Amino acid sequence: MNTLRICVLLVMFAIVALGVVFCRVGHTRSACAALTIESQRVEARQRLWLVQTAVARLRAPQRLHSRMSWIDTELVSPAEVESSGEIALTYPRPRD
Repeated sequence: MNTLRICVLLVMFAIVALGVVFCRVGHTRSACAALTIESQRVEARQRLWLVQTAVARLRAPQRLHSRMSWIDTELVSPAEVESSGEIALTYPRPRD
């Protein structure tokens, strides 16, 4: 009778241990999926910012330059770079 109780307890502990392992696996997969979604969101926001900047540059280049000057960015128009002969800071273009 004592042996039967020990076997039942070992089986119960094994079932609980397997349950904990499966819960951890699910948690890890969910965390990985959340990080992937977050990185995609950040990438999408960067692309949106690049597109918005390009649209603003096309609509009113001088207004964009005057607004960006108070932030102290190195943003210059391509025309200014070509006329001065300096090396321009390159910004990644949005992917199609």
